[in-house]
Amino acid sequence: MTIAYALDIATTNPFSFFKLLRRWHGSAWKNCAREYLVWIVAYFLVTYVVSHEMLPSDWHEILNGVVHYLDSKLAYIPIVLLLGFFVTFVIDRWKNILNNIGFIDCAAFVIASQIQGDAEDIVTQRRNILRYLCLAQVLTLRDISLKVLQRFPTLESLVQSNLLLEHELALLRDKDTVERYTTPINWAVRLSANLRLENCISSDTVLQAVVKEITEFQKLNQNLCNYDWVPVPLAYPQVAFCVVRSYLFLSLFARQVVFEHNAKTVEVDMESWAMFIMTMLQVFFYLAWVKVAEEMLNPLGTDDNDFECNFVIDHNMSLALRLADSHHGQIPEQVKDEFDQQTAPLYPENVPFKKGRGYRGSVAGINITKNKKTNMVPRQEYTEQNTSSIFSASSASILLPVRMTRRLTHPLTFKRRYSMPNTHLPTISKQLEVRTTAHPDEVYRKLPEATATLYRENPFAESYAFQYHRNPPTPTPTDEPIFAQSIRHGVHNILCKPSDV
Repeated sequence: MTIAYALDIATTNPFSFFKLLRRWHGSAWKNCAREYLVWIVAYFLVTYVVSHEMLPSDWHEILNGVVHYLDSKLAYIPIVLLLGFFVTFVIDRWKNILNNIGFIDCAAFVIASQIQGDAEDIVTQRRNILRYLCLAQVLTLRDISLKVLQRFPTLESLVQSNLLLEHELALLRDKDTVERYTTPINWAVRLSANLRLENCISSDTVLQAVVKEITEFQKLNQNLCNYDWVPVPLAYPQVAFCVVRSYLFLSLFARQVVFEHNAKTVEVDMESWAMFIMTMLQVFFYLAWVKVAEEMLNPLGTDDNDFECNFVIDHNMSLALRLADSHHGQIPEQVKDEFDQQTAPLYPENVPFKKGRGYRGSVAGINITKNKKTNMVPRQEYTEQNTSSIFSASSASILLPVRMTRRLTHPLTFKRRYSMPNTHLPTISKQLEVRTTAHPDEVYRKLPEATATLYRENPFAESYAFQYHRNPPTPTPTDEPIFAQSIRHGVHNILCKPSDV
């Protein structure tokens, strides 16, 4: 069970830190006690051997050289970088597992309120739907949490706990382990559909809401299975744990104080004590750091700070059955409140009152105008040419939906039709007089290529944003009907290549 300490740090003061240090269960002292004591004993043993004449002179000089070499190269081990990334990854995984432990509250509220009826069979079906959700969660947690497995070691224990009935147990025995997780969910969904056929659920929309709550609860169980199925890659914790233990082992020799072999007396000065104290602190911090990662790597275990899944099961069962049966349709008598007679918020008179700051915008108190009148005028640099077309009355067609604009627009865009100078019209007319005498076979042969060129060179197909002339050029007056002009321009665009214009 996760150790709660929020009350100890509710008020920050110099002694709140010591309130946390005096805790034992789930603390760093408990996690590191054994390994830390073993390291301290080993350190003093090596110190005793090095500082006294217990080794030959040659061995003593070799040991001194090893101590100097290890002390200079110990920083090559990237223990801080490795532990930083590893602990961050483990904490993120720990938070995701916590967020996927399902509480049945939301599903129970929806199911109990939307399945109407007080008849005995309806109440039974409403209770069974919620019981099936709890059963699916228990079947999932039995295979991934040791605490839950110790509570429900067999399927018969579920029958004895009234989570499962005898005839339901016979159906579950025929399923494999993974299929058992979703079988109760299937029962709950099928039962909800039957209640809709019996008009106990008012509409298909309400049925969809009920099924959505059931499936969302199942997604949480599936996510827990995924985290248990695919753990942290084995090489990552192996490297992290081996690096820390290797660092602790090398520190036994690298952080020793070297004494002369022929010295008659061995005096431990302040430098020796400082070396010993700083080494002890460093070793404790690294060891506690990696112990945090080891404990949080599997939060569904039996450590002090692991999740209490049995409490979640008990909470879900008790709440679901109460909402489905005894508390179903329970609403207090509706009486008008008396807040209208209250002039100010009320607080206990024996509690010191300190007015809160509340919320106010960070620049709400700045008086920019200095109590002067403000007149709103148009900016001088805005003219008709550089103002956006959305503010202009002549651009009403831009306000149409994009699909509507494209359907009502000829493939030849406004840009291509209106940007054509007036001086080109006589030239085009002369070219049309020559081109209109083309042979029909030639027209048929060029038609597929001309059609592809028409849409390939159409800028409207590439972008919906285009600029067009507000005042399109006025064509040369002619007695030719408008319909004939349109046909003539269409034939010209099909037969003429761009280089001919």
